[in-house]
Amino acid sequence: SVKRYAKIYKKDKSIKPLERKVSGRKITDLEALETFVKNNNHLSLSDMANKWKNISPEGLRKAIKNKLGYSFKKSLGFTKKGGKKHEDCF
Repeated sequence: SVKRYAKIYKKDKSIKPLERKVSGRKITDLEALETFVKNNNHLSLSDMANKWKNISPEGLRKAIKNKLGYSFKKSLGFTKKGGKKHEDCF
């Protein structure tokens, strides 16, 4: 590590952290996403991603979990966090 940092310092005359490249967010309309999840709750993530178009299943899962606050239950599909029953979510 020290040799690598010394090489960078000799080249750039400073050691600053590299800037991370952040890809563009593919889902911007959260209301449309929530409606989509409610209407297609019975589908798998792969099927939902294919139907949504231009997004990976993992990207869709992160958007549903982090932006909408839903969690995935194997037998029930997506449910609101903290909810007791599937019917309480919608």
